[in-house]
Amino acid sequence: MEHTIRSWRNWVIMGLIKDFWSSEDGATSIEYALIGVIVSIGLIASTQEIAAKLHAMLEGVASKFDE
Repeated sequence: MEHTIRSWRNWVIMGLIKDFWSSEDGATSIEYALIGVIVSIGLIASTQEIAAKLHAMLEGVASKFDE
C-alpha cells in the first residue's frame, strides 16, 4: 500500500513539474518565484528582528522577578 501511495505521489509531482516547464507563462512563473523569494527574505529578516526584541523584553521581565 505504501508503495502505491508513494508511486502516486511521485506521479503527481512529476506531472506538476512537467506542467510548470511546459507552461507558456514561464516568465510569469519566474516573476512569481522572485516575488516569493523576496517576501521570504523579508519575513525571515523581520522574524529575526522581532525575536531579538522579544528576547530583550522577556529578559527585562525575568529580571523583575529576580528582584
